[in-house]
Amino acid sequence: MKAKLFLAAGVAVLSFGVSRAHAETLYAVDYPASATLYTVNESTGALTAVGPVGLDNVGDLTSDLVSRLWGIQITTNSLVSINPSTGAGTLGPAITGTAPAVGGPAFPIVSLAYDPLNATLYGNTSVPYGGETADELYTINTTTGAATALGLIGENSVYALGFSQAGGLYGVDGNCNLLSINTGTGAGTVVGSTGLAPNGGCGAFDMASGLDGTMYLADTTSESLYDVNLGTGGTTLIGPYGSTTNVVGLAVLATPEPGTVVLFATGMVIAWLGTRRRRHLSR
Repeated sequence: MKAKLFLAAGVAVLSFGVSRAHAETLYAVDYPASATLYTVNESTGALTAVGPVGLDNVGDLTSDLVSRLWGIQITTNSLVSINPSTGAGTLGPAITGTAPAVGGPAFPIVSLAYDPLNATLYGNTSVPYGGETADELYTINTTTGAATALGLIGENSVYALGFSQAGGLYGVDGNCNLLSINTGTGAGTVVGSTGLAPNGGCGAFDMASGLDGTMYLADTTSESLYDVNLGTGGTTLIGPYGSTTNVVGLAVLATPEPGTVVLFATGMVIAWLGTRRRRHLSR
């Protein structure tokens, strides 16, 4: 079942803009060698190279849905801005404020997800990369790189983060389970098994929500693209992207016809105002 954005006014304008545009672009990035940006066919999983990022160890990808792509260079714990037209990456601010390892450097952020309704970038550390007893969720300032801890997710090896169109944050852990993650506390709750690598040994994952609510999942173990059911965690195969590419990041950008960019942005603003009003009334 595909997630829906239950903000009526925002949906009306946003959906109209998307239907006029008839298009979005799903992007992917690979790891660990010098990264390449790809577009992904949402019907078959096939990849088409856009261009080299020019940086290595880019461990994830996310977007503001409109024009910006971000990655994370794990070895330097730095944000990367990626040009969606050429693939060229620009190393951004180093992330500061993640918990320090005992006698070592701060734990790196390994996964990213951007909430367009609240204009907030989220990321998490991971135990296999030197994290604590469980992966930890942070918000990240995209200008300065300053990270603010929210809390432990409670699961390990969360290499996939993605927001649904309803504003919920999800992840996939090292047991191949889909998690629902509380953006206030960082706590993760198991939704259900994705059904991938059921005997353990999950590879790298990433998630990204299409504008119609489809939650895409790239799985490096099966080297394929999937559609994730956010209610159960189950996955449906879309198609293989091939064994030569280690996809670790997915992100969606709208590609509207001339004149629909403003309409799309207006829909996002209306949706954001709706969430603000509901929060105010609930106080």
